[in-house]
This record gives sequence, structure tokens and C-alpha cells, in this order.
Amino acid sequence: MRVSSEGNWAFASRDLFKAELCEHCVRLSMAVKAGLPDVLAKVEPYIEDLSQKLPIIQGNQRERIVFDEIKASLPAGDFVELDSTNPDETVALMKKSVPVIAQGYFTTALGGYAWSGFADLLVLEGYQIEQAADGIIRAVQVGPVPEDPVYSPWDVKNSSKGDRKYQIQLAGYLEALELLGLASKVPMGIVLGFNKGVVRYEVTESLKVFREALDRLTAILSLTTPSTITEGFIQEWACAKKTVCDNAYCDYPRLCKKTHFDARALELLPNMNHTHGPKLRAAGLDSVSKLAACTEAPDVDGLKPEFAEKHWKAAQVMQLEFDGQKALMSKISGKPNVPEPTDQDIFFDVEWFNPVDAEREFIFMFGVVSAGEDFEAFIAETNAQELKAFDQFLDYGTARLAKNPNLHIYHFNNPEPLKVNMLTERYGGHRADDAAALVARMVDLLPIVKDSFVPGSGSYSIKALERYYDADSKLNRGGLVAGGADAMYQFELFRQALAAGNTAQAAEIMQVITAYNRDDCLSTKLLADWLRELALTEYETLILRSAT
Repeated sequence: MRVSSEGNWAFASRDLFKAELCEHCVRLSMAVKAGLPDVLAKVEPYIEDLSQKLPIIQGNQRERIVFDEIKASLPAGDFVELDSTNPDETVALMKKSVPVIAQGYFTTALGGYAWSGFADLLVLEGYQIEQAADGIIRAVQVGPVPEDPVYSPWDVKNSSKGDRKYQIQLAGYLEALELLGLASKVPMGIVLGFNKGVVRYEVTESLKVFREALDRLTAILSLTTPSTITEGFIQEWACAKKTVCDNAYCDYPRLCKKTHFDARALELLPNMNHTHGPKLRAAGLDSVSKLAACTEAPDVDGLKPEFAEKHWKAAQVMQLEFDGQKALMSKISGKPNVPEPTDQDIFFDVEWFNPVDAEREFIFMFGVVSAGEDFEAFIAETNAQELKAFDQFLDYGTARLAKNPNLHIYHFNNPEPLKVNMLTERYGGHRADDAAALVARMVDLLPIVKDSFVPGSGSYSIKALERYYDADSKLNRGGLVAGGADAMYQFELFRQALAAGNTAQAAEIMQVITAYNRDDCLSTKLLADWLRELALTEYETLILRSAT
């Protein structure tokens, strides 16, 4: 979104699928681009540098790899990559029948508003993009080239599958080509992530989807102008669906999160189905606080009584947290089902990375904390070291298992056993018996927690749960790594530093990741210890700290 030189709205492909997914995002973007001072001041603390987001970095990496592979598959001069915002250069190359053009730039009027965008690839009719058996992407001539050249747009996405938003984006370029008289009727497509193949979209259906999206967007744009828009036009300061923020369509996800919290939005409740919120709001229960204030589970049209009761009880315990307390609502009577401790117990956490140039994920760290809270990390700096690090973990685990066959290996959520089994399979059944023996002793604390209580925080993430067992005194949260996605981003920086020969910087980055992994392992132990101490009564609210 931007304001054109004529003082009207101008948009890009991203705005089209934003309009389909979240009208709030479009309205807020319009107010920001119009330069409303109060709006700019409100969003300023929440601006994020997209260039530092791993999906953006890896998307650019995948694009570069595909461009180089296609160029290598064609004779010299048959692949031209542009670095220009002059649409005439793109048109000139197409009229010369260049087989593949990368980063072709378009600008035109769509729906009465200026539109512009870069097509990753423009493919001349008579040529096709395909993935070879070895995973390499290439352009091949599959038929005659028409005397009057026409092109199909293609895009590159570091994704495992196609998506409607990609289709909308591609169809915008196709619409621009049609206006120029240079559009092919051959299906356009997406090059997916490494060895994930390509996805093709039929022209007629794609244009239909695009024009529906365009109508939705222009209906919003037509409501105001850059010179008349006011802050009231925004209406809502947060995305209606959390998935919009999670999938990086939202420009200000942290602003959405704070807005939801300040409004005590129903979406804060754990396991709140996206269809339940509108039904509760229709009943006049538009916040956690209002729901919590009910003297009994409300009767809500269209919502099953068991769901209404579940959300009501969760709202009551969450309201206690809003009032400054730490509170849980028990779901069982007695103690959570955590095994008795042994002196050989292990608390286990893995870190992994999804390289853009490989089909498989890379497990680069196996972190363990002992019953005595000693920490070790078995690290693979490169793919070639993965098996060695895996062996080190297996050696560590089997040595402890030999000392006490009744030990348990605790983890939080399910990646750890999945990754161990995956690595055994990856390396041809390598040490399958040792791996199976360790997996058999693994205990996932997450389902135990979910079966035991509803947290007043509304979140079952281990970071959110740490407040209940006062883990801060032993952990060092708050660094560069706040979660698994941050760990992956830091590992990408580690790889870059290592490739540049900056070993000192690489070592510092790995220390940051290791410290985060140590905290996750130790937090798992502290959680297990705390769960054993709980004595619960079913559906009783347990106050862990009173308001001060």
C-alpha cells in the first residue's frame, strides 16, 4: 500500500490477499501510508524489520537458487534478470521473445487504482518450468514459440505447497500482461521449496479468484481517500484471527497482541475456536471480563453447553490473572501423572533448522539437563556433523539407562521422540535399538499439563507456564532467542558467519542458542518437579499468588 503521486491509493499484490484475510490490516495500512500522525505514533513501537525475519531471508535465498538453476539450464542470453523499476524494459525484453525474464516490473491501473509489482519469472509460451529428478529447477522448450510472444507469470516460494494467496498474486501479473496484450493462456505456476516440485494454476479460474480479491480491496479503498481518511476509519486495532498474525500477513503482530490483551479479548482464552468468539459476542459477551462476570455458564445460541462452560471457567481463572494473581483451574483431583524421579533422569530438548537448499531438516543441537541440573549440549555445526552429535546423545542416554533402566527422559511437546526416530531412519536404521530404548523412556509433559489444569495465562507454552513455578531465578530468559523460530534465525546467522570465516562471531551466536537450549532443558526439569508437588481438586481454582 502507498499513496500515488496523484494523491490516490496505490497497491501491490500483498494488499490483495490481505483484503481477503483481514480487512483490519488493509485499513491500518491505509492510515499509516496516509501519514496520520497519531496512527504513526501508535504503530512506531511495533514496527518490525522484515529483512530480519527468517521466512523472508529464506524466501530470498530460494529465489536466488532457482534463478541460478534456470539460468544454467538455458543458452546464454535466454535468461535475463532485471534490476529496474522501469516497466518499459520488461516489455522490451518480452517483445524480443526472451525465454525467461526474472524480476519483470509492471505498473498499471487495476480497479481504478495504481498497482505495481515484480514478477519473479516471466516464461515465454513454448517454454516450461519443471523440476528435474535431482530437484533442480530448469526451463525447457516444450513447443513452438508464437510469432507474437506471450508470457506466463511464475513465482518462487520457499513453501511445501501451493496457496490461494499465491494464485491471487500471480493472477495480478497475468492481468497486467493481458492489458499489454502479452498474456499466454498456458497455466502459470509456483516453484516450491527444494524438491517440492511446482504448482500450476489455470488461467480462467485464477483470473476469477483475482478479480474477486480485487473487488474486495477496491471496496475498502473506495471508502476514503488519503486526504480525507481519519483514525476512526481503522475501526479495529487488531486482526480478527490470530492466524493472520502468525502467518506474517500482519505488519504489526505485536500491536495486535497488546490490543487483544488490553481489550481482554476472547481470543486470549486457551483453545478458543474461531467460530465460538462471534457467538459469544452476539450474546453480549465480548470480553473475557464480561464472560468471567457471569454467575453461571451462559446459554449462548449456537454454542454447545459444554463449550460455553469450558470458556466460562477459563475466563474466571484468567480474570484472576488480570487482577494481579497467579491462578490455575484444576481439571483433576489428586496429583498430575508425573513419574517418580530417579537420579538418572534426563530433561531433553532439540534444536533444528530447515535449510533452503535441502529437502530435510537438520538437527543441530541435542541439549540435556541431568537430575542434578548439569547441562550438556551435543552440537552439529554442519550437516556432516549431525550423525556424530546424534551418536553423542545416544551414548549419553544409553549410559544413564544402563545405570538405571527405570529412568525417564522428559521433554515438552512431541518434537524430541519424532526427531530421534527420524534420524534413525535417515541414517539407515543407525543404532535403532539404542534409539528405541531411549524413546520408550520419554515422557511428554505437555499432555500431562493439559490434562491437569487450565492456566490463567491462557497459554500452555512452557515459557508461559514458567510464571507458575517461579523459574526466573534459575533461567536467563529475555535474550536474543525467545522461541524456536528465533533459534532458527540465529542459526542462520551462525551459518552466514561460518561461511564468511568469522569464527569468533559464529561462536558467540552458538553460545546464545546454547544458553536458550539450556533454559528449555532446565525449565522442563523445574516443571516436572513442580507438577509432582501439586495437589489438585477437580474444578477448583488454585491461587498460587494473591494480588498485592
